[in-house]
Amino acid sequence: MREILEENRHSLKMAAVFAGVMALGLAGARGLGELAERTYGANQAEHLLEDNGYKDPHILYTDNFLPSFNGCANGDWVKYEFEAVDPMGRDIKVAVCRGLLKESIIYPGK
Repeated sequence: MREILEENRHSLKMAAVFAGVMALGLAGARGLGELAERTYGANQAEHLLEDNGYKDPHILYTDNFLPSFNGCANGDWVKYEFEAVDPMGRDIKVAVCRGLLKESIIYPGK
Protein backbone atom coordinates (compact mmCIF):
# COMPACT_ATOMS: atom_id res chain seq x y z
CA MET A 1 0.00 0.00 0.00
CA ARG A 2 2.83 2.38 0.87
CA GLU A 3 4.42 1.77 -2.52
CA ILE A 4 1.20 2.66 -4.30
CA LEU A 5 0.94 5.92 -2.34
CA GLU A 6 4.55 6.78 -3.11
CA GLU A 7 4.02 6.09 -6.82
CA ASN A 8 0.91 8.29 -6.93
CA ARG A 9 2.09 11.07 -4.63
CA HIS A 10 2.22 13.62 -7.45
CA SER A 11 -1.29 12.72 -8.64
CA LEU A 12 -2.64 12.95 -5.08
CA LYS A 13 -1.07 16.38 -4.61
CA MET A 14 -2.52 17.59 -7.90
CA ALA A 15 -5.97 16.27 -6.93
CA ALA A 16 -5.78 18.10 -3.59
CA VAL A 17 -4.73 21.35 -5.28
CA PHE A 18 -7.53 20.99 -7.83
CA ALA A 19 -10.11 20.36 -5.09
CA GLY A 20 -8.90 23.45 -3.21
CA VAL A 21 -9.06 25.65 -6.29
CA MET A 22 -12.59 24.40 -7.08
CA ALA A 23 -13.74 25.10 -3.51
CA LEU A 24 -12.34 28.64 -3.65
CA GLY A 25 -13.92 29.21 -7.06
CA LEU A 26 -17.35 28.08 -5.90
CA ALA A 27 -17.10 30.20 -2.75
CA GLY A 28 -16.10 33.18 -4.88
CA ALA A 29 -19.01 32.61 -7.25
CA ARG A 30 -21.42 32.57 -4.32
CA GLY A 31 -19.89 35.75 -2.93
CA LEU A 32 -20.18 37.57 -6.27
CA GLY A 33 -23.79 36.48 -6.59
CA GLU A 34 -24.60 37.78 -3.12
CA LEU A 35 -22.85 41.06 -3.94
CA ALA A 36 -24.87 41.42 -7.15
CA GLU A 37 -28.07 40.73 -5.20
CA ARG A 38 -27.19 43.41 -2.64
CA THR A 39 -26.49 46.01 -5.32
CA TYR A 40 -29.54 45.13 -7.45
CA GLY A 41 -32.49 43.79 -5.48
CA ALA A 42 -35.77 42.17 -6.42
CA ASN A 43 -37.60 45.50 -6.04
CA GLN A 44 -35.41 47.04 -8.74
CA ALA A 45 -36.03 44.06 -11.02
CA GLU A 46 -39.77 44.41 -10.39
CA HIS A 47 -39.63 48.11 -11.33
CA LEU A 48 -37.73 47.24 -14.52
CA LEU A 49 -40.53 44.87 -15.51
CA GLU A 50 -43.20 47.47 -14.77
CA ASP A 51 -41.27 50.12 -16.73
CA ASN A 52 -41.28 47.72 -19.69
CA GLY A 53 -45.02 47.08 -19.70
CA TYR A 54 -45.29 44.03 -17.43
CA LYS A 55 -48.10 44.16 -14.90
CA ASP A 56 -48.56 42.63 -11.45
CA PRO A 57 -45.12 40.96 -11.14
CA HIS A 58 -44.78 38.49 -8.26
CA ILE A 59 -41.34 37.15 -7.38
CA LEU A 60 -41.02 33.36 -7.46
CA TYR A 61 -37.36 32.96 -6.53
CA THR A 62 -33.90 34.45 -6.55
CA ASP A 63 -30.84 32.62 -7.88
CA ASN A 64 -27.47 34.12 -6.96
CA PHE A 65 -25.33 31.03 -7.46
CA LEU A 66 -24.14 30.74 -11.07
CA PRO A 67 -27.41 31.82 -12.75
CA SER A 68 -25.72 31.48 -16.14
CA PHE A 69 -26.36 27.74 -15.71
CA ASN A 70 -30.05 28.52 -15.14
CA GLY A 71 -31.06 30.60 -18.15
CA CYS A 72 -29.03 33.80 -17.77
CA ALA A 73 -26.11 34.93 -19.89
CA ASN A 74 -22.45 34.54 -19.02
CA GLY A 75 -21.45 37.37 -16.73
CA ASP A 76 -24.82 37.50 -14.97
CA TRP A 77 -24.57 37.00 -11.21
CA VAL A 78 -28.18 37.21 -10.04
CA LYS A 79 -31.50 36.03 -11.49
CA TYR A 80 -34.96 36.99 -10.31
CA GLU A 81 -37.85 34.95 -11.65
CA PHE A 82 -41.36 36.42 -11.62
CA GLU A 83 -44.88 35.57 -12.64
CA ALA A 84 -46.35 38.57 -14.43
CA VAL A 85 -48.74 39.71 -17.12
CA ASP A 86 -46.72 40.59 -20.22
CA PRO A 87 -47.42 43.63 -22.42
CA MET A 88 -49.64 41.43 -24.65
CA GLY A 89 -51.84 40.52 -21.64
CA ARG A 90 -50.60 36.93 -21.19
CA ASP A 91 -49.71 35.37 -17.82
CA ILE A 92 -46.08 34.28 -18.11
CA LYS A 93 -42.94 33.56 -16.17
CA VAL A 94 -40.22 36.11 -16.79
CA ALA A 95 -36.64 36.38 -15.55
CA VAL A 96 -34.54 39.45 -14.89
CA CYS A 97 -30.81 38.75 -14.91
CA ARG A 98 -28.01 41.12 -13.97
CA GLY A 99 -24.25 41.06 -13.73
CA LEU A 100 -21.94 43.21 -11.67
CA LEU A 101 -20.68 45.13 -14.69
CA LYS A 102 -23.64 44.89 -17.07
CA GLU A 103 -27.21 46.10 -17.28
CA SER A 104 -30.27 44.05 -16.41
CA ILE A 105 -31.82 41.90 -19.13
CA ILE A 106 -35.43 40.67 -19.24
CA TYR A 107 -35.88 37.10 -20.44
CA PRO A 108 -39.58 36.35 -21.12
CA GLY A 109 -40.60 32.74 -20.71
CA LYS A 110 -37.64 31.68 -18.59
